[in-house]
Formats: sequence, structure tokens, C-alpha cells
Amino acid sequence: MDELHRDFEHMLRAAATAHDLDDDAIAEAANAAITETLPDASKSMIRALKRSAPRMLRERRAIQAGFEKGNLRRWRAAFDLFEMTWVCAEEIGANFNAHFRPAAVASRDYVFEALTHLHATGLLVASEALCLMKGGHADGALSRWRTLYEVSVIASFIAAKGQDVAVRYLAHADVRRWKAATEWNGGEEAGELRAEVGAEIESLKARADAHLQRFGPELGHDHGWASAALGMKRPTFVAIEAAVDMGHSRPVYRWACLHNHGAHRDASDLLGTSESEDQVLLVGSSNSGMAEPLTLIATTLSMLTATLLLSKPNFDRLVACQVLSDLSDRVGTTAKALEAKTMEAHQRKIVTKNKKSAFAD
Repeated sequence: MDELHRDFEHMLRAAATAHDLDDDAIAEAANAAITETLPDASKSMIRALKRSAPRMLRERRAIQAGFEKGNLRRWRAAFDLFEMTWVCAEEIGANFNAHFRPAAVASRDYVFEALTHLHATGLLVASEALCLMKGGHADGALSRWRTLYEVSVIASFIAAKGQDVAVRYLAHADVRRWKAATEWNGGEEAGELRAEVGAEIESLKARADAHLQRFGPELGHDHGWASAALGMKRPTFVAIEAAVDMGHSRPVYRWACLHNHGAHRDASDLLGTSESEDQVLLVGSSNSGMAEPLTLIATTLSMLTATLLLSKPNFDRLVACQVLSDLSDRVGTTAKALEAKTMEAHQRKIVTKNKKSAFAD
């Protein structure tokens, strides 16, 4: 990390000696030299990196593929149960949507529209989390559970509060898009920027204004769609969570939030380092810590699917909810059993290896 700098200092000292430069002249020459040579130095290094990149990437990808094979071997039973749960939830949700959508459209069932969209979002997030876990990123998967949990809480709130909250929730998307567009284009006063994007942004503004006029200025706030139901001008997610009696999950939610923010965490606090005996600054894949995200994501996806199905309950859908609940329970128990069993086997292997080494000595 110091080679170029040492070469640069050597050349600078030689030039200073040859020309008898004072400190100010040396500083001026150094700044000029840096400004002149930095772009070429960067280009030269990039060329070298590109020449070595194909081999380096092949080796790196081979290592990652080997890791993922071993990671799957350790967690296969739990991953398989998780995927079974996901596929069941996806197929149940698709059938529910196909069965009820024609009537929901005809009757303007906003609860149905909101819940089906939230369920689809939950499935997408759970699928993303599975990819992260297979790639060895338990902490990343836990951070995706945070999003899935938020989706589940909002779905429960809408299901409990009914059509007025649902229509506000759907309308809030237009207000959010308008706010994002104005922020991106320099604020509401930046008329010349709005003109560049034309009629589309004006259409967004018209829809947002119509919703704000209908539901009040509170809709313009984050979670403003819940304002009337909660009796709050500026609703918070905590208030929405409490309204559906899901506050007991807040400590886990806070834990999951840690991976999304920049607060200092000890290296040993990560799921990916939870089985490490040494202090490790984890920057890549690890096969540790999958039990918690597997359990949380499977359970929350099951709850989200139940919220959707029980918005139009019958015996068939009650059975489907029970199946998903049982499957998600098995995901958790299987993952925790695998974690303990494989770690114990690994420790026995280390002890045996150490004994053999001592005997050889």
C-alpha cells in the first residue's frame, strides 16, 4: 500500500536536492506532480487489473461455488423445508388471487388489492433472503426479514381496519411517488426541472393532489395512510405495530435493524461469526448463523399468508394456514438441530485432528 508513495517521495527528494528547493517550492512541486500523474497512474493500474481479472474471477468464483456446495450440504434439510414453505405460500397466494380477483375488481375491494400486493412483496423478500442464505450471508437474510416483518405488520393492520385504511394505503403510493419525484428534481420550486420530465410528473402531481384533497394533508407523511385509523397526524410504524399487538417482536426487529445502519458492532456480534473462536472481520460468506433467519422468515411468511387467506376465511383456507404454520415450525426446529449437530461434529473433528497431531509430534 506504500510502494507508489515511496517512489514518489524518492523522486521528489531527488528533484529538491538537484534544484535546491525550499519547503514552499517542494510543496508546490508535489501538488503539481500529483495533479499531473494521478490520472495516468490510475489508468495504468486499471489496465493491469483488467489483464489479471479473468483468472482472478475464475478462481474467486470457483471458491464461492465450493463454499456454496458445502453450505448447502450443512443446511440442506432446513433449506429444503424453507423452499417447501415458500412454494406452498406462493401457490396458495396465486390461487387465492385468481379465485377472488374478478369479484374484488367488480366490488372495488381495496383490502384484497392491498393484501395481495403485500403478500407478493413478502414472497419476493423471502426469496431474496434464501439467495442470501445459500450464498452464506445470514446477517443479510436477517435484514431482509426486517422488511418481511414490516410487510406482515402492515398487512395485519389493513386486514383489521378494513376498506378505508386499505384505500388510503394504496393512494399513499401516488403521494410517495410525487414526493420522490420532486425531491429528485430539486423540489417543488424547480419548475424548469419539472418541465424536462414532461407530462408524466405533472400527472403524478395531479393524482397526489387529488388524494391529499380527499384524505387530508396527513396522507403526505410517512405512514400517513394510517392517520385516521390511529388518530395521529404523524403515525409511526411502532404505533401500527402496537395496534395489531405485534410489539412483542420489537426487540428482534431492532436486532435485525442493526445490519442496515452504520452503528459500531463488535465483529463477534454477527450471525456469520457466531461460531468463530477467533476475532474475525467478516467481509464475505460464512456458513454460520442460518438458524435464526430461517426460523424468522419462514414463520413470518406463514403469518403473512394467513393474514391474506383469513381475510376471506373458510375451512379450506384454515387448513392451508395450519399446513404453513406446521411447515414453518419444522423449518425452525430442523435448522436449530442442524446447527447444533454440525457444530458438534466439527468440534469433534478438530479434537481428533489435534490428538493425531500431538501423537505425531
